[in-house]
Amino acid sequence: MKRIIFAALAVFAILVLPASASNPNVPLGSWTGGGQHSGWIEQQQYWLGSMPTDGTAITNPFGGACFWSVNDHAQLISSGYLDPGTSVVDTKCVVSDYSNAAPYGFTTAYVVSKSSDVTLSVCYQPQNRCFDATSNYNTKERTYRSSFCVRAHYQQQDPLMQEIPGSNGGLGLVTTVTTTITSTATKRVRDVYAQVGYASDIAVFMGWGDAIGCLPTIPYVDHFEYPFQWTQS
Repeated sequence: MKRIIFAALAVFAILVLPASASNPNVPLGSWTGGGQHSGWIEQQQYWLGSMPTDGTAITNPFGGACFWSVNDHAQLISSGYLDPGTSVVDTKCVVSDYSNAAPYGFTTAYVVSKSSDVTLSVCYQPQNRCFDATSNYNTKERTYRSSFCVRAHYQQQDPLMQEIPGSNGGLGLVTTVTTTITSTATKRVRDVYAQVGYASDIAVFMGWGDAIGCLPTIPYVDHFEYPFQWTQS
């Protein structure tokens, strides 16, 4: 499996973690938050237009079980402790596609810890590709912070862009994206804060929380290795 190690992004002031935001008495992994799933795959037909009503609309046959639309987004937050050798995992289904209508479809994550032994990674299957984030030390807050923003984005003529059954002609590749937060420390690490998300076009443009780690301006990525695009400070 090919792995890419990249530096964490600079942390903006709006991302400063209040001391009360993390609960040291519960294990990390009890997620709170929510998001949106759109049935119409707007980016493959009429971005910023209206959904066809004549039966030609390309739709998501997976419903809320798989992210695909340019409008889909989600934000989950957890805080607590990590015991030695334990991991917290978030797995999501994503349909990676080809549209250049807007920046969308990014998997995002952000972790704050008092220990440098808390690691963050994201893996893509069936692409068999993992990314490992390195943490930056914040001297003012005395915390280690890691973040990333990454997507698999294809050219329309790529042979992997196959019709998704039940979508009414939509093209894409069903992908499993796994975000893993792990403690390699020898003792319990308390006060760990984690945020994972999936970014829509407007979330990236506006710098919303579910696009955490993504640059809120164009260019929104600065690393390319087909089909992957990601940010690095």
